[in-house]
Amino acid sequence: KTPVILVISAKGIAQSAGAVVMGYKEFDKDINLSGIIVNNVSSHSHYDCIKSSIEETCSVPVLGYLKKDKEIIIPERHLGLVPSEENVGQSNLYERLGKMALETVDIDGLLKVARSAGAFPDYDKSIFLDGNVTADINLAIAKDNAFCFYYQDDIDLFEALGAKVKYFSPLSNRRLPDDIDGIFLGGGFPELYTEKLMENDSMKKSILEAYNQGTVIYGECGGMMYLLERLIDCDGSSFNMCGVLSGTSRMENRRQGLGYIIAEATYDNVICKRGDTFRAHEFHWSKLL
Repeated sequence: KTPVILVISAKGIAQSAGAVVMGYKEFDKDINLSGIIVNNVSSHSHYDCIKSSIEETCSVPVLGYLKKDKEIIIPERHLGLVPSEENVGQSNLYERLGKMALETVDIDGLLKVARSAGAFPDYDKSIFLDGNVTADINLAIAKDNAFCFYYQDDIDLFEALGAKVKYFSPLSNRRLPDDIDGIFLGGGFPELYTEKLMENDSMKKSILEAYNQGTVIYGECGGMMYLLERLIDCDGSSFNMCGVLSGTSRMENRRQGLGYIIAEATYDNVICKRGDTFRAHEFHWSKLL
């Protein structure tokens, strides 16, 4: 079985760390729990207490720790971590973490655990691809600080099927790229850039014109909010968006949805047929009015 390294936080615990790890170990006995790394450790004596508790209680080796350091943080906001594109002041974050790990983590022990893994099982590399399907199209994908939530696998799949990807910025570009067959507007933080998005009338007009000419447009999360008529931010200010879809999105002061769902198509579209179902994940602080 593939070995698993569990990382736990030392915040607020010491001797009870053994109970925490035992809970994980017993919860799913099919998991090959092979080592523990402890985060947010206050001192070496704090680590010694946690290490002995885990190893004596659970018979799982503790491979080291990372010290608590207020200077090493990845900032968060309402939808999770702040995107790396915005963390311009933290270019040396991972270098500092690496140096810390070299001092307090048993790297040789970690590598030994990794090498104990067996060979990866064979898999069909064409599992998501039909050799008879190709897409000789130009796909415009919005990508900037307002729209940055994408799975690279999706884009790789588009290109593997023959699509040529053209990136554009609703914040800074004046129009869509030329000669496109479809538009992909991903999620992100349009609510933080409402004024710039509203003021870029030429881009909004370009997207609306493309829609009226029959260009396929797919918008999810923040991308869908941008396609609506208006976006109301957390302060209650209203901003005009593209107007491709009727309605208004409004940011709320608390989470509006979180979890896995099963969605059902209410009409035929380019992705599926009416009545088709598919699994999805929702996590949003906005409401559709």
